[in-house]
Amino acid sequence: MKRILLTGGEGFVGRNLRESLARRPDFTLFSPGQAELDLTDSGQVAACLAATQPDLIIHSATSNTVGKGYDSDVCEQNLRMFFNLVRHRPAGALLYTLCSGSSYNRDNWVENMREDYLGQHIPSDSQGFSKFVIASHARHLEDVVTLRLFGIFGRHEDYRYKFISNTIAKRLAGLEITLIRDALYDYLDVEDFCAIVDRLIDGNVRQGEFNVTPDESVRLSRIVELVDLNLGIDRGYTIATPGLGRPYTGDNGRLRSTLENLDFSPIDISIRKLIRHYTENIATIDVDALRQDALLQHAQAINRR
Repeated sequence: MKRILLTGGEGFVGRNLRESLARRPDFTLFSPGQAELDLTDSGQVAACLAATQPDLIIHSATSNTVGKGYDSDVCEQNLRMFFNLVRHRPAGALLYTLCSGSSYNRDNWVENMREDYLGQHIPSDSQGFSKFVIASHARHLEDVVTLRLFGIFGRHEDYRYKFISNTIAKRLAGLEITLIRDALYDYLDVEDFCAIVDRLIDGNVRQGEFNVTPDESVRLSRIVELVDLNLGIDRGYTIATPGLGRPYTGDNGRLRSTLENLDFSPIDISIRKLIRHYTENIATIDVDALRQDALLQHAQAINRR
């Protein structure tokens, strides 16, 4: 029986991981919430790891988000959480730490970034810098696996701030869609990510840094079109700025060479599944929040940089 400690189990990715791991009868899962365990407190982390004695730690927690932004001390929070887990993990315990494409520095994103692109440019924002430091340090540690995510979507994400869910929710509410600028993105179904984590665990992968991305990238405009197609509507959309923005895509060759016969869900199927979820829960959609459009405001701020 493998003992697993999951951090960040109340967040979007962590909640999906928690549900997926809990279905495994061969796992004993511990997933303390933020109120139970302050990961920035070294003493609390030491006590938790001593009590649970995990064989594997999956670190999906990150600094508290404020809408589309982060706490002002995001860098310190993320670094303290990671280094507390590294320092206090039991001997022989494996650590999977979730990373982000922000570690490559937003201003220098290019198509199909490989793992060795890390360090070519130093992130200028605090969140990206913390992820860069963690991924760089993890390369020198034994029994640490870094899983770098780009776009990821699915159930439990916040539709007010996440593009695919935001697009679906707006269409169900009868609202228009505006893109500040089109761009090419890698979007991974969160259920595919959970399946990949399962395979990494079962394969006893204990070292490495992996871009966890699908084989095919997609334009943001195409996502809107797929949502409309699946809803049976043709309302069009507005792109405020012509041309393409910086791509947010990664090369998954290293992951593919580690996990044979890796399959990814077609994005149109994943979008259809997510539409069904929101249709069944349409009463929970806050239309006023969608009209305020915090996601669009964030995109405008990014585009002005």
